[in-house]
Amino acid sequence: MLLTRGLRLLGAFDKPGATSPSASLLELRRRRAAILLQKGFNKACVEECSLLADPSGGGLRARAFAQMGAWKEARKAVEEPGVLQWTRDNIAPNFPMFIDLGARQAFGSFDVLQLMGGASVMQHIIVPDDMGPLRFESAKLERKALPGRGQGLVAKANIAEGELLIASRPIELIRPGDQDWQYHADMAFLEEVLTRRLYQRCMDCDAQCVEDVFSLFDGQGHGARWTPHTWRSDDFALPMPQGAAGDELFLRLRGVVKHNAHRWPGKHPTSNLPAPGLGLWLWPPMINHATESDGMPNCAHVFIGDVMIFRATAPIQAGQEVLDRYSTPLADHFEFTLHTLAAHGMRDPVYEAAAARWQEGGAKLSNEKAQLVETLTSIERKVTWSNGVHSVVLPEYEALRDRYKAAAVTPTAGELPLAPPEVRALNLLCVLGFQFEGRCAALEWRAELVRRLSLARPMHFAQVKLWAELFERLEHLKAKDKLSSKEQELSEEVNRELCQCAAFWITGKMETKSIESEWKQTFVDWARGSGYNYEWFSTVALDEFVEDGRRSLCNYRTSICAATTSTGSAELSLASTEQTIYGQIGVPLKSVKMSSTEAKRPGIMFGRTRSDAMQSLEATEGPIGRSLAAEETEGHDAGEEIEADPKPKFQANLVCGIFDERPFFPSVLFFSTALGAFVMLTEQRSILIDMSGSAWFFTLFFTALYVVTLSCLTYCLLSDPGQMDRQKYADMKAAGLPMPKRSHKAWLYKRPIRRFDHYCRWVTNVIGLNNHREFMVMCGGLASIAVLGSFVDAALLLWCITQFRFPLLLILHMVYSVVFAKLVMPIVTIHVGFVSRSELAKDYKNDEFWVLVDKDTGQSTSVKELDADDYNEAFDNDLFTYESARNPYDKGWHRNCLSFWLTTRWSPDQLGEF
Repeated sequence: MLLTRGLRLLGAFDKPGATSPSASLLELRRRRAAILLQKGFNKACVEECSLLADPSGGGLRARAFAQMGAWKEARKAVEEPGVLQWTRDNIAPNFPMFIDLGARQAFGSFDVLQLMGGASVMQHIIVPDDMGPLRFESAKLERKALPGRGQGLVAKANIAEGELLIASRPIELIRPGDQDWQYHADMAFLEEVLTRRLYQRCMDCDAQCVEDVFSLFDGQGHGARWTPHTWRSDDFALPMPQGAAGDELFLRLRGVVKHNAHRWPGKHPTSNLPAPGLGLWLWPPMINHATESDGMPNCAHVFIGDVMIFRATAPIQAGQEVLDRYSTPLADHFEFTLHTLAAHGMRDPVYEAAAARWQEGGAKLSNEKAQLVETLTSIERKVTWSNGVHSVVLPEYEALRDRYKAAAVTPTAGELPLAPPEVRALNLLCVLGFQFEGRCAALEWRAELVRRLSLARPMHFAQVKLWAELFERLEHLKAKDKLSSKEQELSEEVNRELCQCAAFWITGKMETKSIESEWKQTFVDWARGSGYNYEWFSTVALDEFVEDGRRSLCNYRTSICAATTSTGSAELSLASTEQTIYGQIGVPLKSVKMSSTEAKRPGIMFGRTRSDAMQSLEATEGPIGRSLAAEETEGHDAGEEIEADPKPKFQANLVCGIFDERPFFPSVLFFSTALGAFVMLTEQRSILIDMSGSAWFFTLFFTALYVVTLSCLTYCLLSDPGQMDRQKYADMKAAGLPMPKRSHKAWLYKRPIRRFDHYCRWVTNVIGLNNHREFMVMCGGLASIAVLGSFVDAALLLWCITQFRFPLLLILHMVYSVVFAKLVMPIVTIHVGFVSRSELAKDYKNDEFWVLVDKDTGQSTSVKELDADDYNEAFDNDLFTYESARNPYDKGWHRNCLSFWLTTRWSPDQLGEF
């Protein structure tokens, strides 16, 4: 506004044809042209610069033409006298090269391999700006309104397979690590953040952004209501979007984001872990979803940094619509795809019918597929509720393997090329194959998944990613070990398929000879670094494959040692287990070297303990607790897949050789406490009345104590300990995100437990975020009942002796109270210490914050870093020391206690990271 007033005062609008404008007038015009250029009013900037005869006018005009994609005009402006040097000094030294690059890219000439290399250098976050504007839409495409589909892209001319369709930088993109991005945020949150960003740019009069965004569908069916270049040179202000004065603009932007935003498979710049972003691109949202009735999609896309690239995966005839699929081909449940379609207001009757067939099973499926579903369901149920994948035995694996093969070779008309149950079966077979048959089987099952994927969605990024992953594994094996003949054949197949993927995305052709020497390093680095991790195979350590699957014995060894009370029985059980495993798979028995962590655990000690603390925790948890809370190998800080959670075996103990301890312990605790309450209300109360004449305070106090204690016991027994929200967990798995800090995946529950503390055998439940406070109240109540009951019984018994009375029930209750106090008080004191240090029982057992201090130097060494001999010596002499500096959650005992008791826990957004 001030610039326009200055021009008016200088008479610029009264005498536009003045031959000798003053220096002040030229400077005001130059500044106004720069503002117009910055805000995206490119045509207005060109008009303003036409009145500037110096090199700055030509330079600003060249940049405006470049932003408009008018590369020929931009080159012509740069060639004017003095303009070339001005652009190098004031815009960028390589600006003329940028114009030439943009002109080539406008005709679809891209060095895709160079883009991949640039994205890898930038940690796959962005493609450097000096690699060009990267805004290409094939001239063979046009936007059209299509009946029942809204807007779509239709071919104006025949398009060959592999032809480049779109290359587009985002209009706006939320990247992991941005200030307004959050870990574990759901799509609704990211959509709201993206809407706010776009709204701010619109309110800042970003004309190019407004023009692009308002050309997209907003759910109301109308087109743009914004004319960005309607401009009069004497206007005092830039034009604003329609609806900017009220809520209309924000609501419309929200609709645009909802219907057009695309999830971006990024990585966090600090942790380097897969993390989703959300972006808005201009042309990609115009490509509609191909339903099953439409047949196979005829294009596919990949992300190179933040650039979205589409190629045709099949010939597209003139007049034919360009179609992709919004859903992932690796969905392991039908609900994932159905939810994605519902979010876009779409339905796919053919897919819904297929989901009904697979989920209902029976006569609606072929016999082979029905048997596959039956076997898969049985094994999945066992994996979920018994003991992870290591509870599966060889005959079950063989049954699943044979039934998958029978179902895969059975042709079924109208069936999905890759159904979610088949995806789950292949993922499970990969893990079990590694366990029972070794690395070759795991590699083969992973390759089978990619083969099926390539048939379902040719050249989809998941196919590229998984082939590159297999290639990397096999190259690592070649360097470490000799490949078997089958592995060598598989290596050749993987190399061949990956070459075809590289040739397709780099050149648009299937000819691999021209890029054979180039693709291996750059292409594989790009494919492996982009995207996400998928299931166990993506996260298992490369070195484990060299051991050919025998690492599973270490898990057996850990669990057996933890469940056995003597060294001799542990060795006997272990030897029996090893002979059974290797006898089944026909491999000669070899000794297995335990890890340092396993070796330093003496006998039953599955975590760091002193004898008294260990006995108390042992009484609290039992063998099930050991199987749940054994030291994790897939910790959340490592970024590994949460689906891959093999747990050590456990064998539930029997009480007196008859009763399963799981219902026995809570039943004994509840009814013995209730019986104690009965003794209090009858025998103790009656004697107290005889002794003092009144017992109202005694009755009121102990009744309240028993009611609160039994209520908390019941709550801990029946409550959900704090599973993650179902939708958040699904989004987390889909994005390959790590679990929240302090959470743990226990096989008793399908989703991770937030702020997992331990498993309590006395309530047969996990103690976590939602029931930890109630557990502490219960323990305090039980301790109070035991200690106070002992004193009351002793006092009443002394009085009864003076009266020559010997109440048997009172004597029995006193014996019970003394024994119970001896059992419960160590448990209470240990957990009070945990709360005061903000330490979880799981942290305590896994040596997270404990050190060994050298008396001579004063230096501390983490207990986890000690070798077996040093560990055992320090353990025997009780030399381990808690170091608060290693515990990021320890804020001092008073703040720890306040945080434990006062922090709200019931919100689904509360992750328990305190």
